[in-house]
Amino acid sequence: MAAVHGINSVLNGQSPRTISDDRAEIQAGMNDSVGILCNANDVANAHPGAVRLNHEIRLNGISFADKSEARWVLQWHQMGRAFQAVLANLEHYIVQGGASRGARAVCNSGGMALAQSRTGPIPDVCFRPERQDDK
Repeated sequence: MAAVHGINSVLNGQSPRTISDDRAEIQAGMNDSVGILCNANDVANAHPGAVRLNHEIRLNGISFADKSEARWVLQWHQMGRAFQAVLANLEHYIVQGGASRGARAVCNSGGMALAQSRTGPIPDVCFRPERQDDK
């Protein structure tokens, strides 16, 4: 019953929040803050915005024009939660000294590694190399 109540609270045809606005905010945040190249400041600055977004969705839900859009409301509600989770985990990892790993290069002006292109190093893209402990 709690799950049904949770779903119904997100589906709010009268909400000032829209699917397209939430989608745009989440996609922009993911691209700007937790893309393949990210840095500690962008991650830390984006995290409060993701918390705010999810708080507003919990309070107001997301509006939709017709029943066929309900699935998109639920999808972007979940994407907002995933965005906040990725930011929280990445911020924690970076604060603990974590470096580039897997899908992300953690950029840092004092980084010990340089991104490479087909024509050689890219001096503006220094990043923290992966730590041996994280392998």
